[in-house]
Amino acid sequence: MKRLLLVAALALAAWESNAQQNLGAAMRDYELEKYNSALAKFQQAAEADTSNLWAWYYAGVTALQSEQLNKAESFFQRGVRANPNHPLNFAGMAQLQNRKQQFEAVTATFTLVSQKSLGNRKFKDGEVFAVLAQALTDGDRKDTANAFAMEAKALELAPKSPVALYAIGQMRKQIDDNGNAVKYFERAFTFDPKMAKAMWECGALFIDARNIELGKEYINPYWEAINLRIETNARIMVT
Repeated sequence: MKRLLLVAALALAAWESNAQQNLGAAMRDYELEKYNSALAKFQQAAEADTSNLWAWYYAGVTALQSEQLNKAESFFQRGVRANPNHPLNFAGMAQLQNRKQQFEAVTATFTLVSQKSLGNRKFKDGEVFAVLAQALTDGDRKDTANAFAMEAKALELAPKSPVALYAIGQMRKQIDDNGNAVKYFERAFTFDPKMAKAMWECGALFIDARNIELGKEYINPYWEAINLRIETNARIMVT
């Protein structure tokens, strides 16, 4: 009996380790904009552990990034079904609704998320507040007042989280506050030097501001990894 329990424990540990490795590989592909590969890995990780809300969330976000809106909605909905009391995948739904210009739906979703997060004193996940701030500004109509409130809560709860800082950087970028966007992207990279995407975002912002040389300093270390497209490469060469 003890031997069977030991074998089961070892099998479980191996499964958890493999699942963690799959998520890590998926995140790396996502950062390198290999969205098809990342999406397949996030979906595999989520279906292997249907209670993993972040796997469902990132599957949805990755689908959103590659303009697969129906898939994004399906993944967020499955994340909601996995835990209807957790606001993370509701935040994903708000981001999708904002992207689709379903502004009344965004308001309703945000109200629901607020009840599950701000209305719950026990809820202390700063990263969720950060992705919600990003969601509220990802579209033509930007709810900056509520986004700033979410940002403040995120920084209070998770001031050193690369995930939170990157999401806040994206939020600031989406409202054209590029100076603060660079600040948060740099802080994200400081706490996670493997987050190449954060430095790429900094470089792209400097290039857009016509500061080509400084932009290239940020981007060059990740040139091959990020697999820049021809049109991006052409933009960088503008003098």
